[in-house]
Amino acid sequence: MTELHPGLRIVRTLAMLSIIAHHISSRPVFGVAFGVTSLQIVMCALQSRQDRARPLMEVGRKRFTRLILPWLLWCGIYGCFEVSLALRWNQPVLHRFDSACWFAGTAFHLWFLPFAFVASILANRALKASEEHSRNLSILFFSALGAVLVLAAPIIHRELHPMRPFGYWIDGAGTIAFGVAIGRVLSIRNHDHRNPWFLVILAFGTLPMLIGPDLVQVTGLYDRYGVAISLACAGFLLRCRDSRILAIFAAYNLGVYLVHMLVLRGMDHIPALGELHLVPRLAVCYLLCLLVVGVIRRLRIPYLT
Repeated sequence: MTELHPGLRIVRTLAMLSIIAHHISSRPVFGVAFGVTSLQIVMCALQSRQDRARPLMEVGRKRFTRLILPWLLWCGIYGCFEVSLALRWNQPVLHRFDSACWFAGTAFHLWFLPFAFVASILANRALKASEEHSRNLSILFFSALGAVLVLAAPIIHRELHPMRPFGYWIDGAGTIAFGVAIGRVLSIRNHDHRNPWFLVILAFGTLPMLIGPDLVQVTGLYDRYGVAISLACAGFLLRCRDSRILAIFAAYNLGVYLVHMLVLRGMDHIPALGELHLVPRLAVCYLLCLLVVGVIRRLRIPYLT
């Protein structure tokens, strides 16, 4: 599907740069940490673009292989890294982990893979449920549902104080609904008929940015959704020439996400790299991640990227 939408390669690359920048500095290079939210919306949209939902077992098997097996392997890799640090600093090994590891993994950024697996299943079931109803009605329903979930997320945080990573899951719930809405738009054969519906989704996606601050104090969630949905819609609408470089960036995206925290930690131990400012450090980290992922893929190590 990405071959039909080369604009998605640009969106995914920008999203990955946003994620790395957010992990380098509390001041994201693009102003808003939209990376994970963008990837979630695009993923759910691509999962929901068919006219009919694929069998649940088929989706579950493919996504398990693509997401959960790499998650388990990288939990082991990051776990070994944390154990080595504990031994080096004479710390109790268990102090390097907490109860969230059972759900997020041994590195905090790994939470995204189990969520993406569950989101794929839910998107498939949402598509199945919408088959009995008008496509237009489905688009409106899931767009409105996405806005409600986004507006409700900070209130749920305030009332329930969910543990990590379930707080991230609550923040990401809206991406499933918005992704399904975009997927239903993509199932429209006439491209000219899609454009008004993208505007509808964009309106619902930016609605929390307009009314949210008057309802509850938030920490950037509404802005993240506004930017992420705008980028996702632009990625599907943009008609541009594809390029080999963008194709490589897109193909390596998951691998870059998995390795970038190890690369950042390695850069911290090299004074010339650890002291770089945000933008050059981001560029160096991304290029090093591409190199590491390229080596892993050339070695044909299964399930790592």
